[in-house]
Amino acid sequence: MQLAIYGFESRRIRRIEDAGIAYELNVILDKLALGLSTEPVLKNYHRGKESPTLEELEAEEDDALFDEDCDGYRKYLSSLCPKTWREQDHYKVLGLSKLRYRATPGQIKTAYRQKVLRYHPDKGKYKEQLGTQGNDAFSCIQKAYELMCEEDKRRSYDSVDQDFDEDIPESSEVNAKNFFAKLGPVFERNARFSKVQPPPLLGDEKASRSDVEHFYDFWFSFPSWREFSYLDAEDKSKGEDRYERREIEKQNKYEREKLRKADVKRISTLIQLAYDKDPRIIIFKNEDKQKKQNEKERKRLEKQKREDAIKAAEMEEERKKAEEEEKAKEEKKKVDKARQAEKKIAAGKRKKLRETATNANYWTKENGLKLVVMEHVERICIAATNEQLDEVLNN
Repeated sequence: MQLAIYGFESRRIRRIEDAGIAYELNVILDKLALGLSTEPVLKNYHRGKESPTLEELEAEEDDALFDEDCDGYRKYLSSLCPKTWREQDHYKVLGLSKLRYRATPGQIKTAYRQKVLRYHPDKGKYKEQLGTQGNDAFSCIQKAYELMCEEDKRRSYDSVDQDFDEDIPESSEVNAKNFFAKLGPVFERNARFSKVQPPPLLGDEKASRSDVEHFYDFWFSFPSWREFSYLDAEDKSKGEDRYERREIEKQNKYEREKLRKADVKRISTLIQLAYDKDPRIIIFKNEDKQKKQNEKERKRLEKQKREDAIKAAEMEEERKKAEEEEKAKEEKKKVDKARQAEKKIAAGKRKKLRETATNANYWTKENGLKLVVMEHVERICIAATNEQLDEVLNN
């Protein structure tokens, strides 16, 4: 059995290669001991060198982005208790008070590694200075890092970040002169909660109308990701059974929804205040009003022009009609005059015919025949035309 296990060697010598699976395994074990990330395994490994020093880690990022690691910070760490981790400023714990929600995952990881090398209770630089309080301090650092590494948990904490200013100026505090100075920073603060990044900001008085309209269209339907699960009063995982856990979750959701609606109302108040006080909107409204008035005046003038044209056409038609009637009257007068003249001539001719017949004694001496001729003469006078009378008189 010993031969099968140990081979022919009487003494087993353990050897670790400088590279390969065994070496990488030891690197992983060292990182786990320090609480460092193990992915990727060889990110901070250089062949032939030990793990990166504190100075090398600090060189990875600009020190101006991180908080100063001073006695004040260590005093703050020593005052922390892992049981009250919910009330702690996790960005301050990791030394990211300057960056806060703007900190990238890489910056969070670098800050955490620096804290591990300084405050690890077994291998940290300040383990002796913190003493027994080092365990609690490091537990708070680990808790802060765990929360920052998970996107959902970090977003939950960022939603209620104690450094965030929710104040909105009163309407009486805002006027045309200080409008951009008062409300510009407010929109910049709240823009962090937008699902769409980067969101449109307030801009200045030189912004185009399309930009201003896009800004208000966006903020009137602001797509916020802010949620308030970090403030849950009860942890549903502590429920004794699923029914109790369900009730805890139901109560938590109710409280979250109340806070969410209050935040939606706060944003609505902000955007309505901005819209009411925006000097650009006032200018745009005046322009629209003037444009509307100009359009109304243009339509009024067009209508008046159409009415004048219709009235002129009606007057022209009446004039022509009057002229035609006058002309018809003149023609009628002429006809009547000609008819009267013709009648007068005809009457003269009839008179002449009767006188001629009378003077000729009706061209007979017999009384009976005279009556017949007299009757014929009257019939001719009544029925004959002027031409026929002329013919009779000429014959």
